[in-house]
Amino acid sequence: MVDRLTSDTTVSLLINNAGFSLLKPLTETPDDVLKNMIAVNVTALTALSKAALVRFKNKGSGTLVNVGSGAGFSPYPGIPVYGATKAYVYLFTQALQSEAEGTGVRVQLVLPGAVVSEGWDVAGGADLEPLPPSIVMSTEDCVDAALAGLDQHELVTAPSLEDEALLQNYQSVASHVLQMMFNQKAASRYSI
Repeated sequence: MVDRLTSDTTVSLLINNAGFSLLKPLTETPDDVLKNMIAVNVTALTALSKAALVRFKNKGSGTLVNVGSGAGFSPYPGIPVYGATKAYVYLFTQALQSEAEGTGVRVQLVLPGAVVSEGWDVAGGADLEPLPPSIVMSTEDCVDAALAGLDQHELVTAPSLEDEALLQNYQSVASHVLQMMFNQKAASRYSI
């Protein structure tokens, strides 16, 4: 895929949607599953994003869509590695948005919640059956919302998040915390 993105000038859109999870604590997750999850969810997404961004920037146009997850916002029991990989997608894609600014390249981050897919079978199959239908979105609705967000030029599309202000507040607070983390003095609570 990297070779194709690098050499095929007809490619103008990349949707990085591959990913998988496993519903198990870290201590019960086989090492090969950890390695493969990070390879798919982080390493492949990063390599494909770079190849697309280089090609698209050279062309002066193109669209990169990286699919993260609502699970990347906060630790979620039972999916410690998946949530962390999706937090990576969140931060990484926002950095790419800054890098692509003013180049004619669009970079969208899609953050779905629970969506019907074959990924459920990989993640835990029957263990996930008890999820209430009211929190699981259909694949079609998720794709339609993501494309509508792209049409609206959203940088971040959260298909099932009704109150967009929550996402804006989260991003604002995260930015403020980042700024406050850099100080030559230890915080007063440490009495150093």
